[in-house]
Amino acid sequence: LKVLGTMGFSVFAYAYLPQNMALNLLGITGNVMTIFMFGGPLTAIRTVVREQNTRALNLGFTCIVNLNCVLWFFYAYFMLDDPYI
Repeated sequence: LKVLGTMGFSVFAYAYLPQNMALNLLGITGNVMTIFMFGGPLTAIRTVVREQNTRALNLGFTCIVNLNCVLWFFYAYFMLDDPYI
């Protein structure tokens, strides 16, 4: 349901808003979603600090998020010549 909502929002922005406004709106939305994605595991920090054990952190999620960041960096650096994407 969340995926359909995101897709609907994107289609609406693309179809009904001027291009510049749609790009800005989608970019800001993507940034906010990314902040929430990276902020999600921070809720486990209290447990990690209290128990002094990283068992509360999801290793798979951590590895995939780091791989995602590395791939985006290399894409931006080599394909777009912009390491700050």
